[in-house]
Amino acid sequence: MQVDVDIVIISAFLVVNLIAGFYSGRGIKTIKEYAVGDRNFGTATIAATIIATWISGSFFTVCISQTYKRVYGFFLLL
Repeated sequence: MQVDVDIVIISAFLVVNLIAGFYSGRGIKTIKEYAVGDRNFGTATIAATIIATWISGSFFTVCISQTYKRVYGFFLLL
């Protein structure tokens, strides 16, 4: 029986994420604490999150518009 390496990697990734999630969320008792992170964020963390979201959204929009204009030629440049 041959083990598929991709399935092993994905399974290990999911297990590590579950363990990290349970470990980091062990002190959360209410949905409000979960939703606002117990107001435990610094200015740099909030700014980095907003900037990353903005850049990601812009990149996605540009990719869609370039694909529409040039069909699939744009993805060959990536």
